[in-house]
Amino acid sequence: MRIGGWLLVAAAIGILGLCDAVFPRRHKKLGDDDRLLVAKPHNLAESKPRLPHNLNVTQYDISIKPYFKADGVTVDDGKVNTFDGETTVTFTMTSPADEIILDAFELNIISLRFLRNGQKMVLKYANFDSKYHRYTIAPIQFLSAGETYSIHFKYTGIIRDYGQGGLFYSTYTNPDGTTGNIYATHFETGVGARSVFPCFDDPHFKAQFNITVIAPKSLTVLSNTKENNGTDLGDGYRSVNFPLTNRQSSYLVAFAIGDLVSVSDKTKDGIEIRAWTWRQSGAFIDTAVHTAKTCVEVMTDFTGISLPLEKLDHLAVPYFAAGGMENWGFIIYAAAYVLYDPAQDDASRYYSGIDVRCHEIAHQWFGDYVTADWWSDIMLHESFASYFEDYTMVNGWTNQSEYVDTEFVRSTTGYGFTVDTFKSHPVITTDGSFDGVVYDKGGALLRMLSATLTPQVFRSGLRNYLTKYAFGNADHNKLWDAMTEIAQQHGEVTNWCGGKMNVSELMNPWITQPHYPIITVAYDNLHQSYQINQQPFVPNASLPTGYQYQWPVPLELRQVNGDLLPRYWSAPLYYCPATKKKGNAVGIPWTSDNPIIVNPDTAAFARVQYDDSTFEKIVNAIETGVYVPSAKALVRLIQDELAIVHRDQALHVPVSYRRTLKIVSAALKSYKGPNPANVFLAADAVINELRSLSLDRSEVELTNEYFSSILTPLYQQTSWDLEDPDSWDEQIFKSALFLRAVKNDIADARGLATARFNKCGANFTTCDSVPIYLQKAVYCAAALTGGNTVGRELVTAIKTSLTTSTSIHSQAAALATGVACSFDESTLNNFILNSVTQFSNFPSSYIGYLSDNSAATQVLYSFLAKRPTSFATKSGALNAAFDVLIANWYTQDRIAQLKTLQSGLTSSLQLYPNAVNTVNEYIAYISAEGPKKENYYAEIIRQLYDAYAPKGEVPWTARLAVSGITDLTYNLTVQPYIPSTSYAFDPLKNFTYDANITIEFSNPTQGLTSIELNSHRQILKSATVNIVGFIDTITVIKIERNFTTAIMNLHLNAAIPKGNRISVQLVYSGFIFDHTPNEGIITNYDYSTVDNLKHWIFATDFEGGPSTRSLAPSFDEPNFKGRWTVNVIHPTEYTALSNTLESSISILGGGLTRTVFKQTNLMSSYLLALTVGQYSTVQATANNGNILIRIQSWKGTEQYAQTALNFAVNTINYLSSTLNVSQPLEKIDILALPQYSGYASGAMENWGLVIAGYRDVLIHPQYTSAETIRNAQNTISHELTHQWFGDLVTMDWWTDLFLNEAFATYWPPLVLRSDPAGDADSVSYMQLRDLVHGLELDDTSSWAHPVVPKVSDVSQSWGLFSGSVYDKGSSILRTMANVLGEEALNAGLSAYLTAFSFGNPTDFALLRFLDAAAKEYNIPGWTSSPVSVTDFLEPYLRQWSAPLITVTTTSTGIRLSQQPLVDSTKLPSSEFGYLWKIPLRIFSAPTNNNQIQWLTTQSSTITLPDHSVVLVDSDAKTHARVNYDTASWHALSTILDSQPNVFTPEAVAKLIIDQYALAQNHIVPWERFLNATTLLANDSNFMPWYLSIVDWIPTLAERLRFSDIEADYKIYLSYLLKKNTVTTLAAGSTWAANSLNPRILEFKLALGDAKVWQAVSDAFVNFTTSCQYQVLGTGYCNPITPDYRRLQFIYGLKNNPTKLPAVQAFYNYWTSVPQADTYFSSDASALLEALAASGDVTTIRKLIVQALSGTTPIQFLTSVAEHDDTGLILFNYLKDYPNVVKTSQNFYNFLSAMTSTWTTDAQADQLANFDWKLSSGQQSAVNGLLTDVRSRAAWVDTHGPAISAWLKTFNAAHAN
Repeated sequence: MRIGGWLLVAAAIGILGLCDAVFPRRHKKLGDDDRLLVAKPHNLAESKPRLPHNLNVTQYDISIKPYFKADGVTVDDGKVNTFDGETTVTFTMTSPADEIILDAFELNIISLRFLRNGQKMVLKYANFDSKYHRYTIAPIQFLSAGETYSIHFKYTGIIRDYGQGGLFYSTYTNPDGTTGNIYATHFETGVGARSVFPCFDDPHFKAQFNITVIAPKSLTVLSNTKENNGTDLGDGYRSVNFPLTNRQSSYLVAFAIGDLVSVSDKTKDGIEIRAWTWRQSGAFIDTAVHTAKTCVEVMTDFTGISLPLEKLDHLAVPYFAAGGMENWGFIIYAAAYVLYDPAQDDASRYYSGIDVRCHEIAHQWFGDYVTADWWSDIMLHESFASYFEDYTMVNGWTNQSEYVDTEFVRSTTGYGFTVDTFKSHPVITTDGSFDGVVYDKGGALLRMLSATLTPQVFRSGLRNYLTKYAFGNADHNKLWDAMTEIAQQHGEVTNWCGGKMNVSELMNPWITQPHYPIITVAYDNLHQSYQINQQPFVPNASLPTGYQYQWPVPLELRQVNGDLLPRYWSAPLYYCPATKKKGNAVGIPWTSDNPIIVNPDTAAFARVQYDDSTFEKIVNAIETGVYVPSAKALVRLIQDELAIVHRDQALHVPVSYRRTLKIVSAALKSYKGPNPANVFLAADAVINELRSLSLDRSEVELTNEYFSSILTPLYQQTSWDLEDPDSWDEQIFKSALFLRAVKNDIADARGLATARFNKCGANFTTCDSVPIYLQKAVYCAAALTGGNTVGRELVTAIKTSLTTSTSIHSQAAALATGVACSFDESTLNNFILNSVTQFSNFPSSYIGYLSDNSAATQVLYSFLAKRPTSFATKSGALNAAFDVLIANWYTQDRIAQLKTLQSGLTSSLQLYPNAVNTVNEYIAYISAEGPKKENYYAEIIRQLYDAYAPKGEVPWTARLAVSGITDLTYNLTVQPYIPSTSYAFDPLKNFTYDANITIEFSNPTQGLTSIELNSHRQILKSATVNIVGFIDTITVIKIERNFTTAIMNLHLNAAIPKGNRISVQLVYSGFIFDHTPNEGIITNYDYSTVDNLKHWIFATDFEGGPSTRSLAPSFDEPNFKGRWTVNVIHPTEYTALSNTLESSISILGGGLTRTVFKQTNLMSSYLLALTVGQYSTVQATANNGNILIRIQSWKGTEQYAQTALNFAVNTINYLSSTLNVSQPLEKIDILALPQYSGYASGAMENWGLVIAGYRDVLIHPQYTSAETIRNAQNTISHELTHQWFGDLVTMDWWTDLFLNEAFATYWPPLVLRSDPAGDADSVSYMQLRDLVHGLELDDTSSWAHPVVPKVSDVSQSWGLFSGSVYDKGSSILRTMANVLGEEALNAGLSAYLTAFSFGNPTDFALLRFLDAAAKEYNIPGWTSSPVSVTDFLEPYLRQWSAPLITVTTTSTGIRLSQQPLVDSTKLPSSEFGYLWKIPLRIFSAPTNNNQIQWLTTQSSTITLPDHSVVLVDSDAKTHARVNYDTASWHALSTILDSQPNVFTPEAVAKLIIDQYALAQNHIVPWERFLNATTLLANDSNFMPWYLSIVDWIPTLAERLRFSDIEADYKIYLSYLLKKNTVTTLAAGSTWAANSLNPRILEFKLALGDAKVWQAVSDAFVNFTTSCQYQVLGTGYCNPITPDYRRLQFIYGLKNNPTKLPAVQAFYNYWTSVPQADTYFSSDASALLEALAASGDVTTIRKLIVQALSGTTPIQFLTSVAEHDDTGLILFNYLKDYPNVVKTSQNFYNFLSAMTSTWTTDAQADQLANFDWKLSSGQQSAVNGLLTDVRSRAAWVDTHGPAISAWLKTFNAAHAN
């Protein structure tokens, strides 16, 4: 019997045929947990003991006379739909008994005779058991074994509705409106054969049947055997006695009566094939008979057995309780699977009819010829029929074979997986199951068995089985034994142990335990192999107990770009006698760049899950065409990924659609193989799911973006016309694709489809321009574009089709599909009205089409509310309506709306209690499922935001079209979901948040009809607008969202007058980034030193990237300042922080706390900050106790916060005093995060809550270096400076970012100057550093940006937060300060801050205040008037690059000229003509004049005394480079040689750096720069050395490495360092000393300084001795300070190689300590670098392996390269283990490290010529690295000769 969800519905639909055969077997029904109908008709065996097997039935003689109205007969009304019956059953006892038990259901027994040899026996009793519907009959005489008896019954019975089975009627309607019935039988399910004749209704009891039917002679009578003319009884009836049947079970008996017509054909072996139907549909059965013939012939050929039948009939009845029933010789079907009208039925209908017929025909052998002994083995029928429906079609329609087989994989195997997931049971159950486990899974298992045994052995085994049990009964053990017998005759068929195949051992685990495996495929980098394991798809805890849940899985494997691999078995629990072992996880040696595909033939009944890396490679291979999977393999990939999502949803664990979306995208964009229909349909299932979830949401356009991206390429390459009209695949594919394209408005689909419709005019249902396969798409487009006029035409056409067609009304289905697309309210109302009143007795068939239309849902809702009884009185209509309503409505607002409807319906449907119950069930269902759907939707939207919306922009360049907003306030409530112990939330909400916000502002616009806000990465749930003080709410009629610009527009139904205060309330949810680096809403995690457990932190960072709009819809531009009130609901164990102090903290219960913060000052939205975590605090006060300063950090680390607290207090005090402006804050928090924006350093200046990386806040005395402490001071001062510059006063827009960042960079050195912890050298360095870095940017055209760019220049590629704003901006401010002096500057800034407190100035406003200060303090400029700061700074701020000043000696002094550092022809035009007003302090000797001179023109001449030596920019405070002509340089170098200390250290440092930059840019010769560097030999000052040793010294060392110049360069460096006195690891007294000295020492070590080597060696040995027993960490036992330990470890080990084990032990300590102890692990990094530098190849190679596999930090590889003087250690490893490198996840990192120090073409050549096969991506990476190496080699070729010549000359001159 052919059943399944779709067939039950199809049977209900009957001739309407509205089920979509493109998706067979899959219909939804309320009540199933997984929303999938598992079709399980009433089972005859349920809860009944079996009949005794003590007899053999030989024959039944049955006579049936049904009573019904018919031409020529008269029937009393009281007898209509009843029948008279007589049955004699003859049997032989096989063992003695005293009674006989047989079945009878609702038969009125008139008489009963028990006979022996024709003689009546006296009965002791004849009892009827009403529970089991059985008669127990006991004659007085004992029943003897071997004796034959018979029982004769005379009785009456009932003719039933088709749904109950038994003898039933099925009604059809003729085109003229008249009706007729077909009377037929259905005995396998329902009331069974026992309802028509008393019998042993058990498949075990086979007999022959002599059937007589007495019926009106005007009608045709059919049965299992061929009919005859019968005997005329003279009263309008005739008696038809059919020939005796073969031996068969009772459930296979069948007969039918009706006004029938037929067509016939004959098979090659002479069996007559006939198709029958009621007379008016006789034109549509030709296809059925001819295709049935093919099915029979294919099965006959496969089995080698010709059916012992004279004929095989196929009867179509209008309605049937299954798809078909396999009665032997007489199959009865629902009409949909027999009738076929080529004028309106499409290819899917054609296919589905053949599919069902082949299924029932297969039963003639599997079920009828050999029958299961009991229903427990129903797989012997249904699994085989499912398998052979595929086999027969593949072999009977060879031109369609690929489509058919792929359809089997998508539909049959796919559904088998679905029902075997959460409704699983064994295939073999006690009483059998008619469901997808038996049908679909069972069929798929046989497909697997065929592939495993080989098709030839499989066929031979089944022939053996059929032959052995012909006309008899069998069970699965007999089947497997018969197949094993054949399999073991074929030595090539082996099991997982390599031995002979025992089919029972293979198959019993699959059929006697429920469920199925998922095969996990993971690449093991360490062992270079794929590890293949199995586990139950659903965890054991969710499955029935008592099973092992392991299966022997035969797996085909294939390379992505290679051949088929040998079969592998996954059989972990199955013992192999030869090895005496159980099978283990399969390890397949292979390279990860050519991943394996597991189960590409889709034969194994197992899902496959690849690890992420392998999955990405497979997807990439598909996208690039490297891997062209079969359609079957691609379907499996899609369905497996979606199934994993559905499993996780059901298990209520975190869900990710990411991989599903990726494989669907790859499939639709890239699949170019044949037979795309099933690939598309598998993908379309995902599209449907996404579309259903998003149709009613404001993010629908985001999902549409995804649909467009994946559908457009496929659509554009697909022709609307058929290339092969005979191809089922092409027709089904194009029908589905074009309908989807029209619905989703892809490209020109709607236009082209509408044009076809319009071309047809009124004949659109018969027009050639609308072929059948395009009807749905065309009608849909017409409905979408044609309005009510076309809508009416389509609805009328449906009615016409239903009243004129006698077929299965496919055209009505196509028309209904089209109408349901309409957005026109009138059309939809008309369609719904006709659905429940006109179209058919099954309105649900039509209403269901509306579920894919958001507009229709609201119309249906209103219609249902107004006319509920129209639905309550029509079968299935109410269910269909609610199916549509809950398909897209699931949010809390929609559920509330549905509950309102529920309330109304409960009242109006009081007379229909069943209807009320239905409504209540639906509301209960969606109330429970709605929140789950919201979570699923959220995960999808997260993935789509990631894929189709920018993560964030810096800045967001699209501006809001609103201005003049005043009195802006926000009230924000946020509940973030991060892991905690006190509060358990739905795991699907992990790393999301729920929020609501109320935004109030005064309306600046007259007649405001829309409100624009910024909203990003959010899911909007509701939006309400009202006028404050008014009761009525303004309706938001439409929400437009631009996901690229993150702008949301709320369109209102009424205009709001100017001046009103507007309130906008939004409820929404959003996403927390669960990985870093990211800005926006982020998570961190820490390992508390208190408990060493992982704790999560929620935090924000809104200045860049996703920005505040990703947490709070807002006016998210700096110039919209507002006041914020923040409420945070958080786990009680956590503390919440925000910009202000808390106003209240409330315990909510359930592990939750609400923290409410005081309202902020007016501030820009990007300064909003909040965080939730487990924090500890140290605190102090600043500004005379007016501001609370707190350092917040995770528990256990607060002990390291005191230094930062001191820095913070000093900064606040200094700036408050210096600027004479106090902060309007009660507190300022500085929060140290473990991973700030993905790193351990960096910070954000949120007003009142600075959030920073912990390395810039926490100072560990045993591990923190001086440089780190200095950086911490700088960071803290920088962010606290922002509290004035950026927070109190904020730039108007991002182009004026320098008003924030330049000042925040400028002030920290001055703050440090006031700090007791600081030192003068560090202060000077920080100031000069900004100048040097800024000028480095200005040297290069690509980076020489203006500090204040044009608005039009700013884009994502601009680099807004760049050194141009920070360092260059700070350097320019320092240039200005040098002109104004600190007093005037501070006065001007104080006035500026006071005037613009809580405001948004531009740079012009700042300059005006500085102009005023210059005037007040009479600061001279280049004219007699006070300096115009505006004229002075504007060129610096707005021009690209910076000035290069050239000093030329003249006869009277010098000439100064200016030009940009970058050729102006390579720069954008400038309104200032690339001229600057340049203030220069010029030192001239011998007069020592050091006054400011201005260069304001292209050139200027300065008169000086004869023989003056000039140093321009002598205080190194002007943002410019200085070049000297030969004469000027000669004079300058002469005085430097003779008086090395005549200039300041800063001036000398800048002089050297300038010459280095100019030499590199070919402006001065290298000789000049190198001559300048000789000054270092006699200079002990910090600044020249430090700038040199962090800049040009290491740079040239890297450039010249491995070149012929390297040795000379080292000699020169030795000369420079000769007089340096630093020789030990003793700590210096200042930060500066402890920053410089380690670098000096490392160069001395590299140059072989014996004293330093000895000092390091001694310190190292002392370390290894004193720390050998340490337990707290190496910092506590090592007397050397952190600054010097790296040298101690690296060079100490080099000098003491026997200590290698000790260093390994120390490093291993750091890798094994609790995570909480690793935050300050500088020693660990240094120890690892020491191992990299050790030169011990064995140790290094072990660590290389670990680095490649990700278990050792990847930095190790770089360290190896840096310390490898040969440049070959990594390359030699590559030569020895190329595949290890090639397949590693760190392939690029390895090669990048290996080539990082290479500088020669020879080195590049050795990699370029390396013989290995790489993927295109890998080769591209290699090519990029080779380009870098050759670029470095070219640099040496260009600059090397000049450098070399100078070095050789110099070294020769200083050889002694």
